[in-house]
Amino acid sequence: MFMADSERGGVTAAGERMLVSGRGLAAWQVRRVMNHMSNRLEEGISLAEASAELGLSPAYFCTAFRLATGRTPFAAFSALRIERARQLLTDPTVSITDVSLSVGFQTPSAFANTFRRITGMTPSQFRKFQAVDPSLRAAVYTGAPGVRDERAAI
Repeated sequence: MFMADSERGGVTAAGERMLVSGRGLAAWQVRRVMNHMSNRLEEGISLAEASAELGLSPAYFCTAFRLATGRTPFAAFSALRIERARQLLTDPTVSITDVSLSVGFQTPSAFANTFRRITGMTPSQFRKFQAVDPSLRAAVYTGAPGVRDERAAI
């Protein structure tokens, strides 16, 4: 009996669902690769390494990841780095340069540009914003007017 592409799939030995053709990655695959990315924030991760984590070709992985998450692997990795940077920036004793290096950016300017693109403010502005009124922190995460939150749009 032949199965249509949309019915293809199965279960791994660990009981996890396998990739369903044409629909991107399965939820367990997204979790696995995102966890791997999270563990590699400082060193970085190549597309080949991320795809090898799931045993897929880089081209197929990139397309399947985008179908499953709505963003590219690079955009997801950048968002993870910035999310971790947001956490580190709440500690005023840690310099912005140290934060940028600890989340894997080669230069503080590259970090600041990426941070600004994703959050709508520079790391310094974010830190000052946090210091003025910590109860306003949620505004950054919920996409309040005037604050860009690209986590869902990347």
